[in-house]
Parts: sequence; structure tokens; C-alpha cells
Amino acid sequence: MSAAPAVPTIPVAPCHDAQCRTCAPVAPQRELAHVIDLRDRSPVVPTSTLVFWRRRLVVLAALLVVGLAIGAGVNRLLAAPAVAPQVAGTAVLERGDTLWDLAAEHTPTGQDVRATLRDIQVLNGFDSANLPVWTVVLLPAID
Repeated sequence: MSAAPAVPTIPVAPCHDAQCRTCAPVAPQRELAHVIDLRDRSPVVPTSTLVFWRRRLVVLAALLVVGLAIGAGVNRLLAAPAVAPQVAGTAVLERGDTLWDLAAEHTPTGQDVRATLRDIQVLNGFDSANLPVWTVVLLPAID
């Protein structure tokens, strides 16, 4: 059997030793420099203006969403104190309780229970008097 010829290995960076026989000569590497230039990292196809406009549109949409979220948060913070003075307390509806009973308990003597019932419905956003058990009801402040 004949021995297979040894394949020379080419290191990544050539050494500059004149006696070294394992390194590739410098000249062939210079010939390949124009084929693979790792310093040139520019895209093959130049970016069109349409891509820039799309990017601007995405950034503008993101800023709009963030602005709306901040605006909603500020609006919620500013609206909360306006509701707070209107609320005198809370009550929980138990089995057999009605809004009329709750309004009758909360109405001061000499005032109309129907006005208090209407205020409770408006403050809580109820459209009917039939509410499930354990509903938390905000009680309006008495004038």
C-alpha cells in the first residue's frame, strides 16, 4: 500500500517565517483578496426610499400608540377625583335585597327615595333593578 500524500493545512493567518513549510504563501492569499473582502459589509441591493418610508410609518404608529396610552392614563387620573366626592360609601347586595331597599336606607328623612334610587342607578351605571347577589353598589353623597 502506498501512503496517501499529506494534504497541507492552510492556517487562518500566515506566519512570516521564511523556513515554515506548513503556512500558505502570502502571494496566493493576496490574489484571493479581491474575491472575498470581509471588510465590505454593504448590502448587495441598496435600500430603497420605500423601505425608509415604511420604517418611518412604523415608528410613527408606535409613537401614536404610546401617546394614546399615556393620554388615556392621564385622563383616567384626572377623572378619578371628579367621581370621588360623589361617592359616600359602598354597600353589598345580599339575598333578598333590592336597590329600592338600599335607597330607602340611605335616603335622609323627608327626601324622596325615588331621587336617591335614580342617583344610585346613574352613579353605578345600572339600567335595571335586577342585580345579582354580592353586587357592590356605590352610594351617592347626600347633598
